[in-house]
Amino acid sequence: MNYRRWLLAVYLVLMMVLSFSILLVPGEKYDTLTTSDSGWVYDVAVEISQRGTLVDNNPLSHAPYGWPVSFNEQLQPLLAVMLYRGLNAVNPGVTLMDVVKFWGPLMFALSLIPIFLIGRELGGDLAGGAAVFFAATMTTTIYWMKVGSFDRDCLKLLLTATSAFFTLKLFKASRGDFLKYALLAGLSFGLFSLTWPGALFFAAVPVGGIIILLLVRFFEALARKFSDVFGAVKSSLRDHLHHIVGVIVMMAVMSVIYVALGKQAPDFWVGFLGMLLNYVGIGGGGVTLPAYASEARPAGPITETLGEFYTNTILTVVVVILILLALAKFAWSRKNWEILVFAWLIVLLAMVYPGKGMARFVREWWPLVPVLAGAGFAVLIKLIRRAYSTPSLGWLKEAEDPLAVTALVVIFVSPFVLNAYASAAATTPPPDWYGQTGLNSAFMDSFTWLRENTPENAVVAVEWSYGHLLTGVARRPAVVDGVETRAEAGTWENKPGVKPPDYIYTVEDSTGKFLNQHFTINGRRTDIQRLPGLGSDEEIAFYLETYRDNYGVKIDYLITHVFQVYSMLDVVLAESGERSQSTGFDNQLIFRFGEENVALDVNHLDAYVRGENGERHYAGVVILYYDQTGGVTNFRYNFRDNIQIPRVLRVYVPNWTNTPSLDQIAATRGDPYYSGPPLYVRLFAGIGALPDFMSVAHVSSNGLVKVIKINHGSSPLYPANGALINDSTPEFRWTSGIGATRYEFLLARDHDFSAPLLRIETTERSYTPSTALAEGSYWWRVAAYKGEELLGWSDAASFTIDTTPPAAPQLLEPREGAILSRFDLAFSWSRPEPGVKYQVQVYREDDPAVLLVDNEFDVENFAFTFQNNGAYVWRVRAVDPAGNRSGWSQGRFTVSLPPQPPTLVAPARDAVINSSRPAFSWSGGVADNFRLVVDDDINFGSPEIFLTLGQVRSYQAPEALPDGVYHWKVVSVVGSQLASSPVWSFTIDTVPPEAPELLSPENGAVLPDNVPTFTWSSSPGASSYRLVVDEDQDFSSPVLDNVTSGTSFTAATGLSPGRYYWKVYALDRASNENVSQVWSFTIGGG
Repeated sequence: MNYRRWLLAVYLVLMMVLSFSILLVPGEKYDTLTTSDSGWVYDVAVEISQRGTLVDNNPLSHAPYGWPVSFNEQLQPLLAVMLYRGLNAVNPGVTLMDVVKFWGPLMFALSLIPIFLIGRELGGDLAGGAAVFFAATMTTTIYWMKVGSFDRDCLKLLLTATSAFFTLKLFKASRGDFLKYALLAGLSFGLFSLTWPGALFFAAVPVGGIIILLLVRFFEALARKFSDVFGAVKSSLRDHLHHIVGVIVMMAVMSVIYVALGKQAPDFWVGFLGMLLNYVGIGGGGVTLPAYASEARPAGPITETLGEFYTNTILTVVVVILILLALAKFAWSRKNWEILVFAWLIVLLAMVYPGKGMARFVREWWPLVPVLAGAGFAVLIKLIRRAYSTPSLGWLKEAEDPLAVTALVVIFVSPFVLNAYASAAATTPPPDWYGQTGLNSAFMDSFTWLRENTPENAVVAVEWSYGHLLTGVARRPAVVDGVETRAEAGTWENKPGVKPPDYIYTVEDSTGKFLNQHFTINGRRTDIQRLPGLGSDEEIAFYLETYRDNYGVKIDYLITHVFQVYSMLDVVLAESGERSQSTGFDNQLIFRFGEENVALDVNHLDAYVRGENGERHYAGVVILYYDQTGGVTNFRYNFRDNIQIPRVLRVYVPNWTNTPSLDQIAATRGDPYYSGPPLYVRLFAGIGALPDFMSVAHVSSNGLVKVIKINHGSSPLYPANGALINDSTPEFRWTSGIGATRYEFLLARDHDFSAPLLRIETTERSYTPSTALAEGSYWWRVAAYKGEELLGWSDAASFTIDTTPPAAPQLLEPREGAILSRFDLAFSWSRPEPGVKYQVQVYREDDPAVLLVDNEFDVENFAFTFQNNGAYVWRVRAVDPAGNRSGWSQGRFTVSLPPQPPTLVAPARDAVINSSRPAFSWSGGVADNFRLVVDDDINFGSPEIFLTLGQVRSYQAPEALPDGVYHWKVVSVVGSQLASSPVWSFTIDTVPPEAPELLSPENGAVLPDNVPTFTWSSSPGASSYRLVVDEDQDFSSPVLDNVTSGTSFTAATGLSPGRYYWKVYALDRASNENVSQVWSFTIGGG
């Protein structure tokens, strides 16, 4: 038995398990269509499954046109459908989405097989095993291969590695067996070409390999016999003729598959050759457009590319060293198949070459990096073993001990494994990138709601980045998604295809610029991206109407999310406008634009213009903080609902100082497009109402996403659906349809409107019947028209007219005429009919204008606590759901308790006050009348105040009382019964203490010490002193303001150099005060 082969098989399975476990980690939180294009490939799979054949259009993309699906990108969805049908036949509970969720980990695990085989061909079993390990722990593959990933890269990796393996075998083959490897290489390359249109790039590898191989052999022959150039050419061609033929056969087989199954034109090689020539600067030209997606960005430095594979500097260095060892060995031995590796490397370097290649092509390196690292590892081990024979390094043999070998393996392997798991744990789908935590789950919630609650043909608009996720989860057509088309302004209107294109651009000096303007069709992606930043209902309606009427794109739902604040600001900041430098005025910033001065309230972020009729406010303010390079680092914004000037003020403030100078602050006022707050602010800040053609249909459970329903036709406003009203001539009101010019109103008794009672055409958005409608149930709806075109009927709304009032309730408790000896009372009455509410009022019989209770109740009882004795009236009437009211049921009762003394409140006990007209107050107590008694005699022999005040609990003396000590009390009176409060005393003192004399610092003194001690004389009658120090004589902004009981005070912190003014107040217990003179002093000789 070949144990070595079985051990290798077990090892390979273990590596597959390791890779699978790593790729399962992100799936603990995210498991559905977790890469940008997964939704697109899933859409194609669904179409294949439903139609039972390959498809030529994805109907969910770019509604209502759909998007062409090339036959050379359908192999992955086709295989997934085949696997799904097989599993579903065994277990009917398996869905296509179940297969899709685990497609990425499955394909990656299978890819380890050809990676192992390539490594083994280049460096034996050790190289193959190491290559598999380096592949399984590579971090750059995790995002694309994790649970839920159904991007084309899943199958692409497997077929790239398989094509590379058979191509390698072709270069290694002899004349006797090259043909079978040529056929296998062509077959795998052909299948690769049906997975990804970019697969043709791989054709440069075997072609380049042959060229480099012939050149190497030519120069080797020439080196042996320099004068025989012809012989060198002849020998190199003769020796490798079978390789040349093999590559030709390989390309031929691939071409047959590409043309026959991929439905491509036979001359596709011509276009591919032109693309290669354009890369090296031959031909090409055209318009240069800005990059708009991260994948489309140019490739960075090679060091940056290499750093992506393991995202850890130390591990990257280790892998690069191993790769260099492998390349050095290949350059030394120069075997045919090793030379092919150089061609492979050169092609990949060209694809990510800085300034030429694209960042997205780093994925084409996935098979090569672990293979080279594995081959380098095998070279390293061979070098170590060779070192055994050197006497000075004989101690290395001790490393062959099993325990030592195990320890070394663990030390080497662990960092790679731990790094891979850590990277997997941090991997999220695109919606949760850039700090947008929770957005993916919010989208899943909202897209699921769309799938379950909207018609299948409902068109949905969402940012293009999330379009494929929308179509995949919601299964609803999208306005924009990850596929795109671009066209020059003025050229696309009459061309076939999707209208409008995703981007529309203008050209100047061979450089394109995407349109981004108000009231302009800028392209699908741009217009949808701009919607959150639009502040005019008219402009929002313009886009919805133009897309619907001109291009057949009737948007039914708009997806918005809280992180679109940046989209909003992009629109606001993209506007042109006048610029102004700031000036100071009234402690505010002023910006002058022509003849208009715009004031900015920085604290409230409010911009306005003062005029004869008051302040006219801007729509909003955006403050942008810039650094010393001019880059914006942060922002603040505020928008208003009440707007007089439809502009936004953009203010630029430096971020490196808290006290910027006026010349560092500038502002630009935008164009007048903001008659209301931006749509984003209305949705997520609650400032301003939505346009009447929009309504929030769904909010995700975490509040991050809102689904907005677009009502192209009209929607009933009043009577609302299910309303119960008591008006027999109601005013029917409805929203405006988008672009509507007239309306048709229908009223019927039945929900199918088979026998309308009224059919009215009007240009208004309301209608009132001229004759009263009878009681009963009705249905109504409205059709909106634009000219003769029907925009749509509204949903039907039902309502019921009920003008019959309910019967009056019967009063139960308290009974009529009852005399009650408590304040807390329970009231109850009968229910005249189901569903009614009650209006309840309670008031004193002698003061009906003051309602003690005037509330509405759903139940037939309530409790209330009275404060005073007296005769009271209570009444109740029933209100039915239609608003009809019964007559009042009225009752009377009396609350009578013996007197109880009140609690005195002010003046407080033993208070000293400086008011000659003190204010008296008390609380609680029971009385028909309260009697206030005030005297300077504690026995109250000759009261200064003796008043009966009824049931009020406060009183202010109308005339001044002389200074002195007074005593007061309040007596509760009920008939002949009395109950007195305790007696409290207070003192009136209106004489201020003498003014203190300032001692030091002396007036005009210059102090070297910036922590001065202030002293002053004591004042007879003073209980405390207040020290005030200010840089201004008006003491409007004191630097010190302290109260002390002594006659000196030392500042806790030093004063800044400069002149200061100071004074001292003497205060007595009654808060009378007298102030000293004002002295000055100077700190630091300034």
